[in-house]
Amino acid sequence: MTMKFCDICNRMVEVLTRHHLIPKSRGGKRGDVAMLCLSCKDMVHRLISNKELDKVYNTTEKLLANQKIQKYVNWIQKQKKEQVSTATKKSKK
Repeated sequence: MTMKFCDICNRMVEVLTRHHLIPKSRGGKRGDVAMLCLSCKDMVHRLISNKELDKVYNTTEKLLANQKIQKYVNWIQKQKKEQVSTATKKSKK
């Protein structure tokens, strides 16, 4: 299998997915894309709204400058598995 680098975490993975830098819901159907691992794509959408992705974080460089994304990247680069669950645990009431 061919391994590829994720544009966010720079880890070598087997599967990359297209992340529209301007969300499709905001007109980014044919615009620039970043190739992200599934874990990074999930986390980007958990941390940043589509409106912010469109207006503020519409390049890979801008995404990487976001403090929350930087913190996530520092953590994910230490993980051994290719796909890491980014789901948050629900607190018990």
